[in-house]
Amino acid sequence: MKADYAVPRWLILAVALVSPAAAAVLYWVEPTDSSWYPRCFLNLTTGLHCPFCGATRCGHALLNGDIAQAAAWNALTVVLLPLAALWLYWAAFRAARGKPLPTFNPPYWCLRLFLILLFAFWFVRNLPFFPFDLLAPHKL
Repeated sequence: MKADYAVPRWLILAVALVSPAAAAVLYWVEPTDSSWYPRCFLNLTTGLHCPFCGATRCGHALLNGDIAQAAAWNALTVVLLPLAALWLYWAAFRAARGKPLPTFNPPYWCLRLFLILLFAFWFVRNLPFFPFDLLAPHKL
């Protein structure tokens, strides 16, 4: 089944133009418990870590070149964030040149596998014993 929607070119270009400014803010302003960055609602209400808890701190560490600390905050984001940024700028480059936008149509088994891995990561990072407690966001 083919999707009946498309991301507008202007939106991709706008995000590609604004994201360096957002990255600059994230580079200079460290996310802390007392900063203005939003907190994870699931973690605030239940104490559990969602699959993306620590992603903002991970982005800050990645932008500052501290890959070990970034992995300690969120190992999944260390992999997904650079891939998402590459796709965004590839799409923006194509949109700016008037070429067709890249499509992302993975097979259903690939989406299912990603969701299974995402939920497995979510589950194991909340286990309170070694070595799984190392997947919970923590400072090195």
